[in-house]
Amino acid sequence: MQIALQCYSRCNVTRSNGMSPDREQCEKAYNQGCMWGMSGGDSNRCPYTDAPLTQWWFDGWQAGIDAWHDRNLQQKNAKQA
Repeated sequence: MQIALQCYSRCNVTRSNGMSPDREQCEKAYNQGCMWGMSGGDSNRCPYTDAPLTQWWFDGWQAGIDAWHDRNLQQKNAKQA
C-alpha cells in the first residue's frame, strides 16, 4: 500500500510529547481526512493537534476534496449533456 509506505517514512517526525506517531496512526489520520474531504467537508475540522498527524489529515482531506470536486464536475457535465 503506497499510502502506508509514505506514511511510515514521513511519520518519523517527533511530536511535542517526544514520541513519533506510528504507521497506523498516520493511516488513520489520512483516511479520516480523506473521508471528510470526500463528503465535501471543509478543512477547518481537523481533530488532530500534533503536527505530523495534522499534516496527514490535511493531505487526506486534500485528496478527498479533490475527488469530491471531480465527482461533482462530472455529474454537472453529465446533466448538461
